[in-house]
Amino acid sequence: MSDTPQDSANQPSSPQPKSSGGGHKGLFITLIVIAVVLAAFCYETFVAPANLQAGFDKVAEAQFQSLADNKTLSNLDVREVLGKEPSNTYEEGDEYVEVFHWMGGMIVNSHKLYAVYRKQGEDWLFVRHSLKPKKVTDEQTIVIDPDAIEGDSEAPMDTADGSGPPNEPSGEDDSSAADQPDDDDNNDSGNDSEPVTSEEVENQR
Repeated sequence: MSDTPQDSANQPSSPQPKSSGGGHKGLFITLIVIAVVLAAFCYETFVAPANLQAGFDKVAEAQFQSLADNKTLSNLDVREVLGKEPSNTYEEGDEYVEVFHWMGGMIVNSHKLYAVYRKQGEDWLFVRHSLKPKKVTDEQTIVIDPDAIEGDSEAPMDTADGSGPPNEPSGEDDSSAADQPDDDDNNDSGNDSEPVTSEEVENQR
């Protein structure tokens, strides 16, 4: 007996396969996050340090060129060489510091260049630059006082032949050895001869 149309309508339909679009979307987002992390790591490791070093080298080259021209860079010249404005400025004593910032791949990290200047007239003239803060570089710098060195050391005495300082006297009198003639044979021959008597002198006359 064939099924009636009413019986066919009452039968449950077979389940349809679920769409896999949600799974593919989650995988795609995961791959994007991994790619972004890898790109940030590569930028932090290779690109950002290279950009910072390039800026450091540009300032050094500009300073050497200015010294060759008997000039000195100002803070405005350094800004022009780097092509950017400082992200921070501050003064320490008689020195003025400008901090130039290069963004790193990681948000928590940054790459900075510290340019130090001193006031001359109306301008701040370039003194030095570093990849570390001025406080750190000052602590690592050994300052030598030339006056202290001159007070502790004595200039060596010059001799006539320029051979250096004379030898210290030993405390013994060496003048007798210096006054003796070098010809020892003559002294020995004089000591070996016999004394001449007065009778022999009379006979010789």
